[in-house]
Amino acid sequence: MISLFEGIMLSLLALGTLGITSYLNRIMKKRGFKVNRALNLSLMGVIAILLCIVGGLSAWTLQGIAFALILLYASSQDFTNREADDVRYSVDGSYLDELDDDNLLMRFYPLLETSVAYTVLTRLGYKAEMYLDNTIFDGVYEFNTPATVNLLGTATGDIAEICLHEIERTARAYPVCEVALLRLP
Repeated sequence: MISLFEGIMLSLLALGTLGITSYLNRIMKKRGFKVNRALNLSLMGVIAILLCIVGGLSAWTLQGIAFALILLYASSQDFTNREADDVRYSVDGSYLDELDDDNLLMRFYPLLETSVAYTVLTRLGYKAEMYLDNTIFDGVYEFNTPATVNLLGTATGDIAEICLHEIERTARAYPVCEVALLRLP
């Protein structure tokens, strides 16, 4: 059982994580990246709470939260810089074909972001529908060719794999975590 002090400290840690996430959302938006504020906050909230449950108030928990924040925003930047041109070349013959570059990316990035969040939350054992809006996949019908579906699926898988791998590495670095993970539903 945790003491009142530990409970307050864990709550402050979770709230601090949400504050940092909100701050990073503003920075990313100023730099021209498309961010989904609510999605990032809910994803980081779930990760922070999960790490607090497993690791308690420890350096391991802080390290895990820091890694999750870094991965969330580094993955977004890396994908934006490397593969934005691939989106343009993959839309030939799809419903997205007639869109200009800005509108094309405005359709692609939110769908990619929610797809990654859905994948990560589901793989962590959460019911993603509880944390994400019911309309998150409304635009998926526009990705109606094998090339566009492949692009979206590959990007989602790559980014989710990076996030899940880092969460796993952090969890395995903390020995007590292995026992606690076996108890989670």
